Amino acid sequence: NRSYVSFDNIMVPHFTGEESYPDMNYADQGYRMLGLFRYWNMIEYYYPYKDIIGEDWDSVFLEFLPRFMEGTDELSYKMACAELTTKIHDSHAYAFDEAAALMGGVLIAPFTFTHTGENIVVDGIDADYPPGIETVLPGDIILKTDGIEIWDYIAEKSKIKSRSRDTVVLNDLPEDIFRGYADEITLTVKRDDEIFDIAVPCIERVRSESINEPEPVSHRLLGNSIGYIDPGALKAKEIFTIMEEFKDTLGIIVDLRHYPSDFIVYSLGCLIMPEQKNYVIMSRPSLTVPGRFILDKPMYVGVDNPDYYKGKVVLLMNECTQSQAEFTIMALRQAPNAVVIGSPSIGADGNVANMVFPGAVHTSMTSLGVYDTDMSQTQRVGLTPDIYVEPTIQGIREGRDELIEKAVEVILESASS
Repeated sequence: NRSYVSFDNIMVPHFTGEESYPDMNYADQGYRMLGLFRYWNMIEYYYPYKDIIGEDWDSVFLEFLPRFMEGTDELSYKMACAELTTKIHDSHAYAFDEAAALMGGVLIAPFTFTHTGENIVVDGIDADYPPGIETVLPGDIILKTDGIEIWDYIAEKSKIKSRSRDTVVLNDLPEDIFRGYADEITLTVKRDDEIFDIAVPCIERVRSESINEPEPVSHRLLGNSIGYIDPGALKAKEIFTIMEEFKDTLGIIVDLRHYPSDFIVYSLGCLIMPEQKNYVIMSRPSLTVPGRFILDKPMYVGVDNPDYYKGKVVLLMNECTQSQAEFTIMALRQAPNAVVIGSPSIGADGNVANMVFPGAVHTSMTSLGVYDTDMSQTQRVGLTPDIYVEPTIQGIREGRDELIEKAVEVILESASS
């Protein structure tokens, strides 16, 4: 209990011996150096993916050494901490500042967006959008923000946000791209064949809620023959009741674009699989040799179950599918009747370890390695769907969910064949 690092029962490291020093003197080089040294060592010895971060970790230290040494104010120090976390390219990493110096503004443009192809597209308007004011519409393509090309604008906004894959935005930056201190932003949008500017008022968002999104429910029937499950709305062990209700359906859709609220890898796995199958290999840090990671034996999902669910199992995913959702897909896609529809997942899988910089800047990292059964990489790569589908602009305008539509089509085709 006096060590710098301890481990829980599954070997996730805990750095509970490290003080947060919330009232540090930001001009004190000792505290500033401690921030750099502490984080560098945590990654050096306890990060399972140091070999694939794409950065030379020693060079990162040398790059950031003057950044940490030379500043004397709070913001320069905390920005250095946040930017340092981006160098591991891990969507589990973040920089949360108790004093809110890194917040980047309290006002946000009150709409939601999606990412399709190379386009950032409005897909919903918040219910609290100021009434009577001209606004963007679902299906509008955002070309520029305040005169800056949208992808240049996103690159600037993402300087302090670690991302497993640089081409994704929905998973890592949904609340940050259109956040700031100004009470409006000017967007250049394309609507059909017309390109024009529109001034969008920004508000202090109390609750993000799109008028196009119904209140989530854990499950429902689509027609009378296909079951839909939202893992993000599940109660503990509710999956058993749901599958009993859906046992005679043609197929089920498990929407893993939503982060599961209940761990269903083994509960649902035993219901949709006739036998055990290995689905993942994990690595865990060595207790005795810092920096060494030890491979587990393959892990298994499913049980001998001749009464398993015989309908089609469709798993949905996109770039918002992360961590436990990715782990769940790795397991459930082993079912004989399973197919994965959507776009590649984010590529940040494995239990999270938390840590803190001096100055109470909190961050985290993936702490256990997760590999496919052939030892291929999942981190920074993501999982690949069996059938690639992403939203279209026309579908967004019409308020359709094209992944669900494709899932229904696949289930009906399977039932008729």
